[in-house]
Amino acid sequence: MKKGGAYQKGVDFERQVCKRLSLWITKGTADDAFWRSAMSGGRATQSPDPERVKAVSGDICAVRQEGFALCRDFFIECKFYKDMQFVSLLGYKREFSLIELWKVCLVESEKYEQVPLMIAKQNRIAPVLLTNRLGAETLKPKCSPRCISYVSSYQGIEGCEAYIYDMEEFLEKTRPYR
Repeated sequence: MKKGGAYQKGVDFERQVCKRLSLWITKGTADDAFWRSAMSGGRATQSPDPERVKAVSGDICAVRQEGFALCRDFFIECKFYKDMQFVSLLGYKREFSLIELWKVCLVESEKYEQVPLMIAKQNRIAPVLLTNRLGAETLKPKCSPRCISYVSSYQGIEGCEAYIYDMEEFLEKTRPYR
């Protein structure tokens, strides 16, 4: 990969996720309800008032009415890495892993009083969607999407609960959030 390629890969992935969430939220009528947040949510960290910047706190923000409710209620993070260390889900300790990224998402979502939602991709593997119990219940699936993995704790650390789904299957089986 050429220099700076990893950054561009992440930016492109965020755009793809914005388009896919837009099609989901508008039932296929528009692909521009969401866009990348300024500085990938960095603008929110500059404000002393988390409530005021809550809608732009994650990697994705709404730019059309249809998406406002999702971005108000959910902290949306996108991650794309060469290797997400999925083996860490089996309990193998890794310094960098999907669950380590999830723990950061949990902390940030709590700061803005939002439900965590992380969409992650590894090279040559379809994107996965992570959320907690509240997120899974709030998004009200039409029928139960298959949960690929459930993490109740990680390496003995409580509070890392994650439901992990195939992103496409989850969106197909979940009503658009309004």
